[in-house]
Amino acid sequence: TAYRRQRQMCIRDRAKPVIATNFGGNTEFMNKENSFLVDYGYMRPQNLDYKTYAFVEKWAAPNITQAADYLNWIYTHTQQAKELGRRAQQSVFEYFNIKDFIKEISQIIKDN
Repeated sequence: TAYRRQRQMCIRDRAKPVIATNFGGNTEFMNKENSFLVDYGYMRPQNLDYKTYAFVEKWAAPNITQAADYLNWIYTHTQQAKELGRRAQQSVFEYFNIKDFIKEISQIIKDN
């Protein structure tokens, strides 16, 4: 969801390593160079708010073992994890650059 992506970006903005499923909107700004992307399989959604997610036919089921391995790696490789967090922070600044955003919006307005 947008809220989850916003939280991920806030963590990344603070130069912390992020672990997330390699699925959906977060892959627009997360990659293996700046994040820990967890492999997934598909499952049918269960126990969800069907008013909100009625259109969802399949859901990404993260590889829990891989996510735990990433957590352990972060704990045991603190310096490398900090570097990954710094790369994540830099990518947030580059991807969400306000000047570029204003240029894009201005262009859209001009084109319409």
